[in-house]
Formats: sequence, structure tokens, C-alpha cells
Amino acid sequence: MINVNSIPKRVVFHGNSLFHLRQGNVFNGFAVSTLVRPQLTGVVVQDYSYQGKTSAQLLAEFPTVVQPYVNKGDVIVFWDGRNSMANNIGNLSPANALIDAKAYCANAISLGLKVITLTCIPTNTTYVTDANRLSFNSAMLADTSFCNAVVDPCTLTQFDSVADLSNATYYNADQIHLTTAGYTLIANLLAPTIQSVANS
Repeated sequence: MINVNSIPKRVVFHGNSLFHLRQGNVFNGFAVSTLVRPQLTGVVVQDYSYQGKTSAQLLAEFPTVVQPYVNKGDVIVFWDGRNSMANNIGNLSPANALIDAKAYCANAISLGLKVITLTCIPTNTTYVTDANRLSFNSAMLADTSFCNAVVDPCTLTQFDSVADLSNATYYNADQIHLTTAGYTLIANLLAPTIQSVANS
């Protein structure tokens, strides 16, 4: 029998292209997980994120994409909201997008996993109105008991307003995905929480 306690904990990123480094529609690597990995100790980092996914789709694929490769006590870093609300993808209200996000987290926690999720950073308002984004974030932060930790990148001045979308240092031209500099900020914010949750 395998002694699960002797296996390094896994930190699994599962989300959509907000975890990716992209140039237009071209995938250039798993940005956040790659930048986080050197900051963590005693864990193995994996990334099963895929573009265009909503929370409901991520939940549906969880049994085949993630579950076979994790053990109790491993950490899931989950990020959506944006795609679930986007009018060209999920087209959900903020309330229903949060219901789906919470359902994803509840499933993972029921399997003995730990879950970290993130609020929605400002994004191209053609697809998600800023009012909807703020409503989603406010409701998520009002009660974080549905997961082990919520990380709020909107506390950073680079992601606290739609005015930030035009800052090419941190945002790509599509005003959805980030540059390496932008993802570095996300990774640096996430790393201490991931380490803490993994060690708990």
C-alpha cells in the first residue's frame, strides 16, 4: 500500500486561459504555475488549465482531467468567474457564475482536496461589464467559507480598476490576458497562500 503521507503534495492549477501566457490566440505556456513553482517548497506543481473553460465545464471534466492525479490533502488553484460571465462564453449572471464556482470548490473539498480561488481582475468590458465583475467579487469576498482561501489580485494597484486595462506593461492588447509582468504579480501574490494552505 502507498503511504500517501510520503508523497509530496501536489499543487494543481485548474482554470482557463487566464492562467496562460498568450500572444493573441497563441498559447505560450502555463504562466502562473511556472512563475509560482520556484517560490514553493515541498510540493509538486501541475497545470491542467485550458482556454475557454467555464466553471461548469471545469467541474464536468474534473473526474477525468484532475481527480486521477491527486490525493487527499493536495491543493487545487482554481480561477474562473470571468469566462462564466463572459457574454460570448458562459453568459451567466454574477450570482449564477458564483454558484458554479462554489459548486466546483465543493466538489474538490468533498474529495479531501484543498481549494484556493481568485477574484476576477478587470477584463475587457465588451465581454464582461465591470459592474458584473465587481458584483461577483463582492459576493465571493463576503463569504469565503466555501473554500480554503480566496486570493484577491484586485488589491494590487495594477488590477484595481478598468483604467488598468490600457496599461500594456501588465495587460495584453486583448485586455483579457496578462503579460509576463502581470502574471508575475499574480504569482507573487498567490505563492504565500499556496504554501500556507499546502502546509496546513
